[in-house]
Amino acid sequence: HVLLVRSKSNVVEHAMPKRKKAHLEKEQSLTPTQLRNARKRQAKKRSKQERKSQDPSLVHIDDPLRAPMVEEAKGFFNDLGRKLPIRLGPLEGWRTSAKLAVRAGRSGPEIGLFVPKSHEICRVDGCAAHHPSINTALDVISAACKSVGVKGYDEGRGSGDLRYLKLEVQR
Repeated sequence: HVLLVRSKSNVVEHAMPKRKKAHLEKEQSLTPTQLRNARKRQAKKRSKQERKSQDPSLVHIDDPLRAPMVEEAKGFFNDLGRKLPIRLGPLEGWRTSAKLAVRAGRSGPEIGLFVPKSHEICRVDGCAAHHPSINTALDVISAACKSVGVKGYDEGRGSGDLRYLKLEVQR
C-alpha cells in the first residue's frame, strides 16, 4: 500500500507504514527459495483459516454418496461380490442429535463443532444439517448464556461454566 502525500513544495512523496516498509526490506534480503517457502506458509495459513470457518458436517453435503465412509462401505461390499443398496435421505435438517462444544470466546461463549484435528470451534449457527429445532434452541441458549454471563470452557485455564451441549429432537 502506497500513500501519496503532497508536501509544501508540491512534490509528491511516497509514504509507507513502518511495518510495511520493514516487511519489504526483509523480503528483499530473502533468497528465492525463502520467498517461495514464505508464500507457501501464507497460503497454508489462509487455507487453515478457511477450513476454520467451514462447518465440518457440510463437507460432503453437495455429494453425500462421495463421502469417504460411503465409498469405503461400497468398496467393502464390492469385494464380497455384493452391491450395497444406498438410500439417500434429506440433505437438510436430518441431524436430530448434536453434541456441541462450548468454549470461551471474546464476546461470550462460542458454541459449535471442533474443526477437524483441533480444539478450535467452528460456529454452526443455522447449520443446514441440524434439525430446525436444534438451530432454534442453539440461538436461544446462546442468547441466554450471554445475557446471564455464562462463561464457556477455557481449555488453557481449565475453567468455565459450560463445556458441552447435548441437544436432541424427539420425533
